[in-house]
Amino acid sequence: MQHRVPKIDNTIEELGWKPGIGMEAALRRIFEAYRGKVVEARTLVDSAN
Repeated sequence: MQHRVPKIDNTIEELGWKPGIGMEAALRRIFEAYRGKVVEARTLVDSAN
């Protein structure tokens, strides 16, 4: 399978839904939510190696 990137316009039309915030704000919120988990995630990665 090739890299598939869904087109947001299709999602809006097919589901009758559209995002309430922009991509930049969404990414900022995601990063902010996980900011405190960096050390925990690093520990998991290091212990798997």
